[in-house]
Amino acid sequence: MSNTKYPFMVEFTGVAEAGKTTCIKNLLERFYNLGVKVHYIQESAEIVDKNIPRGSFESHLSMRLTTINEIIKCKYSDYDLILIDRGLIDGVLFTIHFLTSHPEAYENCSELISFINSLNALLQPDLLVIFKSSPDVSIQRRGGKEGHTVTHKFLEEQNKLIESFIKTICVPFYVLDTSNSSKEAVANEVFNLIIKLKDH
Repeated sequence: MSNTKYPFMVEFTGVAEAGKTTCIKNLLERFYNLGVKVHYIQESAEIVDKNIPRGSFESHLSMRLTTINEIIKCKYSDYDLILIDRGLIDGVLFTIHFLTSHPEAYENCSELISFINSLNALLQPDLLVIFKSSPDVSIQRRGGKEGHTVTHKFLEEQNKLIESFIKTICVPFYVLDTSNSSKEAVANEVFNLIIKLKDH
């Protein structure tokens, strides 16, 4: 892979249970084995402060700021490749989604979206990979049962929001429907895509 001034940053977004995080972990191993200096920015929902009430705007804000901080640190590192599990563009997408169930947070969400958008010139990824999956397949991947948050309705809303949001994306992006693909096939497709774009 060719050297660049900054690491090549790939952001992953998409519907729940579409295989996004599984793919990232597969890619980490592949690139590491090739000798690539690769780093993984974990989904902030997994590391948000447990003292902040889940589902609140403050929790949502904390996740966005955690991700922004990690991207800033990584951009000025000596890594070749950064794989971001839900980054800045995802932050806008899911702030919009958060707003659909929290209309009382309209002003806060609008200000957060403006803030994130203001950072795009500095921190936007080189590639956005969007994972889609049918609600039925996503539920099946959860063992055939809906969760407290991940319901059939929730997944349908996510898919519709992504379809609409795609029209506003200003960075190179790739949409991948994983409904009928194996984990290995998905990882192969994304791996080859990154290699192609990183070297050109």
